[in-house]
Amino acid sequence: MGDVNFHFKYENCIIELFHVYLMTVSWKESISRLRSKEWHRCDWN
Repeated sequence: MGDVNFHFKYENCIIELFHVYLMTVSWKESISRLRSKEWHRCDWN
């Protein structure tokens, strides 16, 4: 079941990344936001 939870977590990360990208239209800006505390949905650890 752990793998399933990870899958949903990973999916949320991708959705959040795409959402930020659509708002910023810049991958560099997206990555910058991901590294900040704004991107709280995903915990890569």
